[in-house]
Amino acid sequence: MTLKDLIIIGGGPGGYSAAIRGIQRGFKVAVIEQDRLGGTCLNRGCIPTKTLLYYAHLYSSVVQSPVFGDQSIPFHFEKIIDAKDEVVNKVVSGIQRLLAAHQVDVIKGKASFINPHTILVNKPDQSKEEIQGKSIIIATGAKSEADPILKVDGEKVIGTDDVLNLKALPKSIIIIGGGRRGIEFATFFNSFNVKVTLIEKEAQILPKMDREISIRLRAIMNRQGIKILNSTKVTGIDMSGESLILTVEGRKGVEKIEAEKVLIPGTRKAEIATLNLEGAGVQTKDGFVSVNENLETTVRGVFAVGDVIGQSLSAHHALATGLSLIDRLTGKKVSYNSNQIPFCVYSNPEVASIGMTQEEAEKEQEVLVGKFPFAGAGRSQTLSEEDGIVKVVSSKKYGEILGVHLLGPQATELISMASLAMKHELTVDMLGAAILPHPSLSESIGEAVWDLKNEALHSLKNW
Repeated sequence: MTLKDLIIIGGGPGGYSAAIRGIQRGFKVAVIEQDRLGGTCLNRGCIPTKTLLYYAHLYSSVVQSPVFGDQSIPFHFEKIIDAKDEVVNKVVSGIQRLLAAHQVDVIKGKASFINPHTILVNKPDQSKEEIQGKSIIIATGAKSEADPILKVDGEKVIGTDDVLNLKALPKSIIIIGGGRRGIEFATFFNSFNVKVTLIEKEAQILPKMDREISIRLRAIMNRQGIKILNSTKVTGIDMSGESLILTVEGRKGVEKIEAEKVLIPGTRKAEIATLNLEGAGVQTKDGFVSVNENLETTVRGVFAVGDVIGQSLSAHHALATGLSLIDRLTGKKVSYNSNQIPFCVYSNPEVASIGMTQEEAEKEQEVLVGKFPFAGAGRSQTLSEEDGIVKVVSSKKYGEILGVHLLGPQATELISMASLAMKHELTVDMLGAAILPHPSLSESIGEAVWDLKNEALHSLKNW
């Protein structure tokens, strides 16, 4: 029987990052992966979708440009899909080479617990192998749950995996859910002139987002031609015709909406059904693996990282938990803060957030709020991307940065500046003293910080 210091079930961002760092720290490591390395993110999530969104943004930018704008500019959708596949294959092969270079033992197969320290691997050739590990990390990620009303058939009712392999764009589509993935796919289809209707059961899109950011994003999406129905739920579907008709119930009562396709991004739950967690005594809560502050499950020596624990369904959270766990296992002091995980939406314009919303902060203490419109930044004007704002929430008493919320160009890059500042507990005065390049989008964060004291330079406060 093979004996390892560390067995990692799952080769996604949480799993492969823990594997590489484990090798770097002197562990003997095995990764068990039943599919392709890279997990959902690299194969069916962030990498392919962001590639599609890049080409969508590129196309819409040219079409809508005041200089080059021409609605008749053609595009070849199949080439966009091919480009997406090329990027995915390149990134996945890169992960394979990295694990091989670090001499990680990668085992292809489906893993299940025999006991807390023994894993059974069912391999594709029908053979079986038992592996023992001093520590075991569950990093199997999450998968979309089926909708109780709308059953995905891959034709009229599609899931996110189906979008990645479309042969042609539909003329119209209804997207169920105004969360991160729903917003991104609405942006994608709208960029190619597909008629988009977005249905969200909650009162606002991006329900957990700062309310002002959500309201502003909705206004921009409406202006782009995306129809958004908040506080609306689907009650029925008619697929008897060439198109399909959804029956929905919302603020206007019962409505019927017709479209060529319906997309269901779906809610996500931990992918743990075949792990035999009960064989190891590992407990779950609300569909995710239960862990303590050390990322240890209810069984000593069995840990879990990434989407499978449900704290933040993102690759950067998975990677961060994977690395911090290895730090803990090697006795290194860790200051991982689950409340400082950036939330990013790669829409047009982008959305990014970290820390507390204004609403959350105001429930706990007196706060100051600084804002700055991207339209006031010279760099935004040179890019012809002036929609959106920067919003900084701080403690009135101590100047602590409680939250930063961005809606605008390259927001998902700019949020790193806020993440670094909050990680190292910079005050707003310290952040405001930083010298930022001009012209740059990052200046907008500095202006929002100055606005906390009504000292912004390039804002008239009339927006």
